[in-house]
Amino acid sequence: MLTRLDGLAKPEKMFEMSEPPSRPIPRVRFLAAALLTGLFLAWAISANADVTRPNTDPFQSLDGLPDPTQSGIEEHLSWALGVIDGEPVDVAEVEDRFAQSFLDQIPADSFATATAPVLVGAPYEFLGFAIADGGIFAEVALLDAAGVPSILTLAVDPTTPDKLAALVIAPVEPPLGPLALWEFSLHVAAGLTLLATAAALWFSGRARSSAVVALAGGLWLGQLLELAQGSILYSVGLIAGPVAAGVLALAVVSGPDGRVAGRLNWLAAGFVSAAVFSSLLVLTAVDTSVLTLPDQFLGFAPDRSRANAFARASGWVVSAAAATVAVAVLVRQFRADWTRDRGLVAATLGGTSAAVLVAIPAVSAGYDPGAFDFSQSSLFSIAAIVAGLGLAGSALWDRYDLGEVAEELAAENQELHGELAAQLLEVQASRARIVTAGEAARRQIERDLHDGAQQRLLAVVLALRVGRDRFAKEDPELKSYFDSVADDLGIAVAELRELARGLHPAILDEGIAAAAESLAESSSIPVTVTASKVDRCAIGVEQTAYFVISEALTNAVRHSNASHIAVDLETARNSLSIVISDDGSGGAALRDGSGLQGLEDRTLALGGTWSLSSPPGKGTAIKVTIPCE
Repeated sequence: MLTRLDGLAKPEKMFEMSEPPSRPIPRVRFLAAALLTGLFLAWAISANADVTRPNTDPFQSLDGLPDPTQSGIEEHLSWALGVIDGEPVDVAEVEDRFAQSFLDQIPADSFATATAPVLVGAPYEFLGFAIADGGIFAEVALLDAAGVPSILTLAVDPTTPDKLAALVIAPVEPPLGPLALWEFSLHVAAGLTLLATAAALWFSGRARSSAVVALAGGLWLGQLLELAQGSILYSVGLIAGPVAAGVLALAVVSGPDGRVAGRLNWLAAGFVSAAVFSSLLVLTAVDTSVLTLPDQFLGFAPDRSRANAFARASGWVVSAAAATVAVAVLVRQFRADWTRDRGLVAATLGGTSAAVLVAIPAVSAGYDPGAFDFSQSSLFSIAAIVAGLGLAGSALWDRYDLGEVAEELAAENQELHGELAAQLLEVQASRARIVTAGEAARRQIERDLHDGAQQRLLAVVLALRVGRDRFAKEDPELKSYFDSVADDLGIAVAELRELARGLHPAILDEGIAAAAESLAESSSIPVTVTASKVDRCAIGVEQTAYFVISEALTNAVRHSNASHIAVDLETARNSLSIVISDDGSGGAALRDGSGLQGLEDRTLALGGTWSLSSPPGKGTAIKVTIPCE
């Protein structure tokens, strides 16, 4: 709302900025959650340091033992495991199983003797195996009776794949614990990042989204239960990973209110649910108890071929879910109001980047089911960190972004500028009307003087001359008196005529250029008039220009001690430009009530510009531009 004061608009109230929505801090719950999280992490750190079972992740095992019916290398593995566990060695079988290059180094009848030192550590506990190079190369992790880990390495002859070219068993020290230190650190960082993101969402007024992300963060830390020795806790740790990833994906595709809306988002949510189910389904075909891991209770009827099929299918379902989530997030961004939802950009970047990171191991599992791992890929933890930072950035941006306030201020300022511009136009129009009315009034006075008082005075002069000729012909003294009165009246008529011409110079009927020449001729200082391309303008504009030139010449003659004056006239871009300059002493200034001040006001009233430059000793220059219309 605006009030007028001295013709200008003034804001009646100051702008008010509304506080972003916030929620009270539930201190007791936050402190309890922080305490429980700290205690859990302390246990996890201790467990990861104390667990002595070897890390089986490098072997990517799907079940505990090789299946001789699956491939030639696995058949060789089954035989080799039996040998190192103490089964008798048949010389003929050795000759039939090994390539000649191997037998040249260790004859078949010496094979039993060569393997005898290995049997001292029997029986061995099988930990897992890995096959590489298209089935040519294999490694098996073993643990002897004394708890010393070893690696059994086999390789077949590329030219005769049914023959073994190498068999070596050597003690090693594989990393202990289900999680390497860097894997453990990534899991912890991802969980804490999600919990911090949940807090940021809570303080931004997004309670539902905060609850979903907090659940994802808790489940992410819950993966550390894989460190537990008990079957139930260990199984919960295995399950927590896929479920945590699914819950986080739902948080990414949901809106700021935490609700899933829109067909595409619901489709993404469906794919995410299918991905979680398929990831858990793989565990049903895996028996972890044949390794040095606790028995997970989802496993039943372990079968290698079924586990391979489930792992491959799960990889492609997870890949499809990641792609759908990325598309849903991008579509939501492009459909959003970019001026109002600037904070959504952070969530979009985080969500799409996380989807790409998830898709990398998922696609790998789709092509190679042997890439299945009991623990979730470390790239998933990096994806969780990226997605959490995106959601937190979006929440903090929306809370502290002053974009909406700035837009409101800009709109208010725009309105004020519009009001002020309208008022200035009204002031200029009213000033122009005043000038026009003044000119009209002067023209009317001029006509009144010419048609009234001037004519009456002329009539009186004629009457006096007639009276002189009739009554004072014989009286010289009376005739002299009549002549004196008639002369005085003639002078009064001339002065009145000159006054009338001052109100509207008749020379302006010929244009401002001719009027400037007329003023120059009457000046006592030489004046040069330059008038190129001077078109006719409105009468009020030419009158103002005339009086500007007249006043400038008068001031120069009276005060400047100039030897020459230059007057330049030009019309360009529908404006009349006037420059009056002299080579005098300078020092001229605008003073209240002065003629120059009045002419400046009159120029500005017509929407023109006025400039006076008069440095001492360097002459004076007056520059005036007036719109012709």
